Amino acid sequence: MKKRIVSFILAVLLICTLLPTSVFAAGIVASGTCGENLTWTLDSEGTLTISGTGAMTDYSNGSSVPWYSSPISIKSVTIGSGVTSVGDYAFYICSSLASVTIPNSVTSIGSSAFDGCSSLASVTIPDSVTSIGNYAFYDCTGLTSVTIGNSVTSIGGHAFHYCDGLTSVTIPDSVTRIGSSAFEGCSSLASVTIPDSVTSIGKGAFEYCSSLTSVTIGNSVTSIGDSAFNNCTGLTEINYNAKAVTDLTGSSNVFWCAGTAGSGIKVTFGDGVEKIPAFLFEDCSYLTSVTIGNSVTSIGDYAFYYCTGLKSVTIPDSVTTIGKSAFSSCDSLTSVTIGNGVTSIGNYAFAHCTGLTEINYNAKAVADLTSNSNVFSEAGKAGSGIKVTFGEIVKKVPDYLFSTQCSSDYP
Repeated sequence: MKKRIVSFILAVLLICTLLPTSVFAAGIVASGTCGENLTWTLDSEGTLTISGTGAMTDYSNGSSVPWYSSPISIKSVTIGSGVTSVGDYAFYICSSLASVTIPNSVTSIGSSAFDGCSSLASVTIPDSVTSIGNYAFYDCTGLTSVTIGNSVTSIGGHAFHYCDGLTSVTIPDSVTRIGSSAFEGCSSLASVTIPDSVTSIGKGAFEYCSSLTSVTIGNSVTSIGDSAFNNCTGLTEINYNAKAVTDLTGSSNVFWCAGTAGSGIKVTFGDGVEKIPAFLFEDCSYLTSVTIGNSVTSIGDYAFYYCTGLKSVTIPDSVTTIGKSAFSSCDSLTSVTIGNGVTSIGNYAFAHCTGLTEINYNAKAVADLTSNSNVFSEAGKAGSGIKVTFGEIVKKVPDYLFSTQCSSDYP
């Protein structure tokens, strides 16, 4: 009997020596609950597993998360197929977290859920998710690849702020809102297409994306926040298709300092664009080329004010209104063509375009101006003169059109 026991023990020991060491290395080191019907376990290899059904708890800060004492030891996260949400601050500053599996049962990713997960290299957000919370992936500096599912409607403020390793992002057609500073500081991001589903681009949404060279703005955008593309120094191409964005203000600085690292920015307004909003490109001094589509009917006040790199502009026949100071202080502008549909030209529209040498004027019947309109005040001042050609279809040269009096309230 004793020999049999010894033999059995030896056999067990032999089997154990043949088993992989991982069988013994992955023991549970901590566990608990993280939702009404959810449990969690953390094993010795750094795998955190969330199991059960329902929503995770939304935590008020990182220190209230139940695995707060072990954030550095967490290397991977596996979320079970019954989990419906990733809670606020769930994996806050888990700086060693390198991979995460989010199942199709999850419908929302909470605020600061992966904030500070600097080792996370890629993430796939499944089609089941409808919202990405504020600061969800904030400061994930190692993140290079993001796949956003096609049911996401809202990308929260600062969601990918300072993800400076992110080189590309595809925003699906389901998204209607891009929050403030959503991609601010993504300094490796090279191009972005904002789909036609998006209606609002938040303040500073792509600010300081210094490697961004190409931007396409979809046709449904009606609101662009202040500094949305501020300091996108590498920008060279803007495809603008938004039909009717709400007028901006003098402090909007949407494209301020954009393109400063390159040879110039080319802007194309698509054929569906109806309105160029006020102040859109104010102070965009590296804007060198503008193509205005044949559906544009109005150019807003100060729309291209102080675009000192702009050399020529053709205003198509569809345009009826050129706003106040629309092209004022574009001092490199040498050639202007005004289409036949223009009926209203705002005060100072081309004032201080000091390099202007050629005006092709085809507007049939612009309303009479006043003595303080100063449409072309001090235009051509830096050159040898301006040549003006009135097209054969022009019926009327309005009062004070080329009056050069510069009033004290300029501009």
